[in-house]
Amino acid sequence: MDDHVARWILAGLLACLCLAGVKATESIVAAPADAAAAMRHKMQFRHFAMADGLPSRRLRALVQDSTGFLWIGSDAGLARFDGVEFDVFRRETHVAGSIGGNRFDALVVDRAGRVWAGGIGSGLSRRNADGSFTTWRHVEGEPRSLADDDVQALAVGIDGEVWIGTRHRGLLRLRPDGGWPEPVAFSPPATRSPGPGEVNALHVDGDGALWMGAPTAWVAWMPGATGHGLRSQVARRLPSMPWTSMPVGCVLPASGACSSSMVIICSWSKEPKDGR
Repeated sequence: MDDHVARWILAGLLACLCLAGVKATESIVAAPADAAAAMRHKMQFRHFAMADGLPSRRLRALVQDSTGFLWIGSDAGLARFDGVEFDVFRRETHVAGSIGGNRFDALVVDRAGRVWAGGIGSGLSRRNADGSFTTWRHVEGEPRSLADDDVQALAVGIDGEVWIGTRHRGLLRLRPDGGWPEPVAFSPPATRSPGPGEVNALHVDGDGALWMGAPTAWVAWMPGATGHGLRSQVARRLPSMPWTSMPVGCVLPASGACSSSMVIICSWSKEPKDGR
């Protein structure tokens, strides 16, 4: 993806946002003032804390499964919320079927409705139908084990494969027929450190392309990324904009008037700049 394609994507995103804003404005103007006020009053928020059953104050990931349960990744376990109470899953050493760790930075639900969880130091875990967990961890000297226990991002491909973004070993792929998470070769721009690189954001768009983000402010775009192979591999830095020196924190799908292949690229900075 060269610079002019990247600029086209960002321009398209801005156009979609503008169009959505115009439509929203027209709806608000057309609606009676009392109806608009009633809609605002229907929005309610409730605060949940550790006193309510959350395992930690530091929450890192959220996902909702096909049955409506909300799964929450934290620094002190994986929580499942049914709307009333929290069930917390933590690593139980020497217990078969236990979850892989206690910190979870990434969650995803596959097409079978199974929840996958990964985190720094926790490897990769999958929730099974019987309530147990299947876990993949790194085993020194075993090439068919998980290459890195520091999992930072997860996504499910159009063929059911699970894509795994790691902190030290780049991108891994677990095929839908099982097996082991195999490394996927790609060529990110030059970084400060050697090796496969770090991947901390993943998204599969409506066309099946895999998008990746990294702390070195680059986005990789793999059209047609499937379990059967990658048709092409492209990795470029973001266009020259004020925020491209910041890490890419997430890659999200755009909705509404935007194409299914349009994405929103989020970045973050540890220190605010210019008061923003």
